[in-house]
Amino acid sequence: MSFQKAEKFFNDGVENIWNNDLKKALNNFNKVIKLNPIFGNAYSYRGFCKHLLNDTKGAFDDINKSQEINMNNSFNYFFMGIIYMDADLEVAKNLFSLVIDVDPNFNIEKCGNAYSMRGRIKLSLDDFVGAIDDLNKGIEINPNIAEFYADRGLVKTELKDLKGSIDDFTKAIEMDPNLANNYPDIYFNRGISKGILKDLKGSIDDFTKAIEIDPNSAPFYICRADAKAMSEDIQGAIDDYSKAIEIDPNDSDSIRKRLEVATILKEQYEYSNSIHLKESPDLYIKLKDADSYSNRGLGKLMSLEYIGAIDDFNKAIDLNPNYASAYYLRGSAKYGLCDYDGALDDCNEAININPKHYPSYEKRGESKKKLGDKTGSIQDIKRAKEIESNNENAFDSSEITFDYMKVIESFKGIKK
Repeated sequence: MSFQKAEKFFNDGVENIWNNDLKKALNNFNKVIKLNPIFGNAYSYRGFCKHLLNDTKGAFDDINKSQEINMNNSFNYFFMGIIYMDADLEVAKNLFSLVIDVDPNFNIEKCGNAYSMRGRIKLSLDDFVGAIDDLNKGIEINPNIAEFYADRGLVKTELKDLKGSIDDFTKAIEMDPNLANNYPDIYFNRGISKGILKDLKGSIDDFTKAIEIDPNSAPFYICRADAKAMSEDIQGAIDDYSKAIEIDPNDSDSIRKRLEVATILKEQYEYSNSIHLKESPDLYIKLKDADSYSNRGLGKLMSLEYIGAIDDFNKAIDLNPNYASAYYLRGSAKYGLCDYDGALDDCNEAININPKHYPSYEKRGESKKKLGDKTGSIQDIKRAKEIESNNENAFDSSEITFDYMKVIESFKGIKK
């Protein structure tokens, strides 16, 4: 009879942990141990419960006690691994490896398994190949935990499997909407993948959803602003950059640069639709067509399709020989192909057209460095910073679009 009571209290305690009623769970495990002092898993779970209640010493004491009862208890290694995830990732990884050695199919239905947990650690340690292998195996063993699909989505993003990452983030949201509501980064990260794949509307929708959940996150507004800028919603971009600065005024330098560029771009679009251009329809059409080729080239540049991007920038320049940004972007594509001389020539041309086009100085400086001209590189980087710091207008009215490279870097550089 006492064994049956202990078993019932134990099951109630486990259920209370998953229901986040930790004090009631602790009381359940106390009753189990009082009825059966050698119930090893009761100590394991009570230790895990104490960890969740921030009683680290009590957690270790209970798990050590369980080890005395059963030296190769997978639950002990597993819970110790979870505890060490907050302190030492390498130790935690080794503990989950021990679980796999003892019982490769070990699984706690509502918590996960050692493969999934080890995969999460490998993600944190930037071992993306190892992480994807472990998460695939963990999800195969237990496909019912949304968090691990979100983790795998992050890994797939790092491995450039962007469609796969979107599928996993979507799966996590569908499985557990409350998870996404508590962790808006799931929408945010899906938005980044969509942005890189040029699904700008989908990207903006996801950033908007993340903002609805957490309206005080500056990065959410920055990325939505970047996507709006690429969608030619310039006023929307300006509004979002301004909101990001309002939220985080202490880290606003890079945001202010984007805001300045977006403001300039707005002026340029207004210029492109001005009476003067509309009075010259042939010129208006040519400039708009140049814009279209440049924007398409930008999309290819974002996808690292350098040769296709160069073809589009060539067409833009043919239509508008004074298109400094097109020369700069073509130079960036050539730089991506390690054609540093070609990149240098294009940046020279952009600077000849617009001596205040600071991105061209930056790229020319990088090209000179690759070509061994360290002095010239330093001078160009310095000049670019001077133009930025003096708020000099980096674009002139002969251009219709602006330098999108900062936006590209944002989409590629932002992580979880």
